[in-house]
Order: sequence, then C-alpha cells, then structure tokens
Amino acid sequence: MTQAELNTTALFWSKRGAVACAEHAPDVTSPQWTSEGWIAIPASADRRHRLAYQCCQCAEDGRPHRRLPLGESRPHDDGRDRVRTPGAVEA
Repeated sequence: MTQAELNTTALFWSKRGAVACAEHAPDVTSPQWTSEGWIAIPASADRRHRLAYQCCQCAEDGRPHRRLPLGESRPHDDGRDRVRTPGAVEA
C-alpha cells in the first residue's frame, strides 16, 4: 500500500458534497468524475467534528455523513493551535 493510499479513506467526495464508495463513485476515467470534481476523502477529514463520512448509496438514510457519539471523534491534530475563548464550552 502506498503512502497516498494510507492517507485516504475508501470513500470519495465531489465538489457538490456527494460521497460514494468505489462501487458507487463514477469511474475515474469518465467525464462525470472530472466535471463533478471527485477526489478521495483524506483520512484526516474522517471522524473530525464528530462526523463519519459514508456512501450515500450504501447508507440506509442516504446521507453523506453520520454524527458520531461523544468521545468517538478524532482529536484536533492538524498542527495548529486552537484559539480558545475564556469560559467557552468545548463541543
């Protein structure tokens, strides 16, 4: 497995916000793939802000993401310091 493959999920998203698995995403050589701007979802985006991406076709609810229970999201790890407002409640 290449480093690029390790840094992505098995899902893809389009510029319009559609999410699909490899089975339901357009073929990478198709004009639809290019015109809709499909790319692999980076692993760093999955499970951030308590959202887990899912294929709209495979998901029972047809949504591109689902809300995770508290404690299941990934920590803030993009290397930037978060600005905290005194007295603010963490989400």
